[in-house]
Amino acid sequence: MTNTTTTSITNRKKLGISVASMAMFIALIVSVPNFASASLIGDEVTVELVNATEGTRNAIVNSTEYEFEWAEPGFCGSPDESISMNFSSNTIEISLGDNTGNFLFCDDSSNRIDDPLVFNISSLDWVDQPSGIVVGITNTTNPSLPTSYAVTGPHSVQINITGSAGTPNFYGETFGFELQTLHAVNVTKSWTHTDYNWDQRCDGYFNSTSGLCEDSITNSTEIGFRPANINIDADVLADKLPNDGTDYLLNAQIHKNGKFSNTNPGAFYALTAVNVTEAIDGLTVIENYSDCTDTQSMLELHNDKKQSRSIKIAIADPSGDVTEITDDIYDGIGGQIVSIDDLSAEIEIDQAIDAGSMVYVLVKFQDQLKNEEWLGDLTCTNSESVDATVGLNISGMTADASLKITELN
Repeated sequence: MTNTTTTSITNRKKLGISVASMAMFIALIVSVPNFASASLIGDEVTVELVNATEGTRNAIVNSTEYEFEWAEPGFCGSPDESISMNFSSNTIEISLGDNTGNFLFCDDSSNRIDDPLVFNISSLDWVDQPSGIVVGITNTTNPSLPTSYAVTGPHSVQINITGSAGTPNFYGETFGFELQTLHAVNVTKSWTHTDYNWDQRCDGYFNSTSGLCEDSITNSTEIGFRPANINIDADVLADKLPNDGTDYLLNAQIHKNGKFSNTNPGAFYALTAVNVTEAIDGLTVIENYSDCTDTQSMLELHNDKKQSRSIKIAIADPSGDVTEITDDIYDGIGGQIVSIDDLSAEIEIDQAIDAGSMVYVLVKFQDQLKNEEWLGDLTCTNSESVDATVGLNISGMTADASLKITELN
């Protein structure tokens, strides 16, 4: 497998809020330009009925039956009551039992908790879009009934059903809610050769004397350069290193005396490719290569004396035109290299990036094995986390790719 991807959300914490403050929540819908379609089917969701006896439930979402149910055996002198909850791809339904009389749930001390009924719903992970986050929730049925609801985190919401005590018309009611999600980026990780070519292109004749792009060698009419384009020009991106289905491969050159000489190629990149699926306000990439440079002691940054120069960054817009922003980032324009050392690097791109763009972040390496005794294959993993910012929301992913130094010939 060439890379793996999992969800990673910045500041992913469960929020602890008192019942009194919970009742004050109002609908919170975060405005974003485009909501992505995503599905919870197959996700393991956690639901807590706050303060209820055995109030927490976990189940896999399957959309065909009620995944969560509470049934109290008549505490507080009430008849048996029930609450059930169902999830589909992006909706939540809460159904209250249809018994008569006051709707009562109690805690272990027989204290009523029927008003409000507070549900904390967490671990809302979008199985088909692992970087998706919850950015909005709306009431789709019974909007006039006294409920409040809010997004409480990137993967959590809270729903309060208020005024249930002494309100018989709540019995048998079903409350429906729809979730809106933001899915900003997809990330892949690989190891590549170094022959990237992001230079501008001349579609006519390049006059080396004048440095101009002209119509032809016989016609000196200047036609100008155009950006390199990943959809038109075959040599913009470097080829990936060979892959055996699990690891990217570097060829080890070994002396007759059994000492390591070098790798072929002698320099190479760890590439993070970010597919921007929603317009974003910025991007932060954290590269962790400590397994390669420290744990396995296989690699080192190619420019160890000026480490930041081992990093290259470019953006291909939705049409494929490439703009290298490496020098700007070095100069603190539109982003910065927050930190870099022998173990990791953090790169911040602080500028708007259109949906449909590709962002390329590369870290250049070479081996650090010269003249060491060769004992056989060496393997390490380079991983990174990518956080995309949209307003106040952060949508993130992690990915990794392993590299093996081996004798290919």
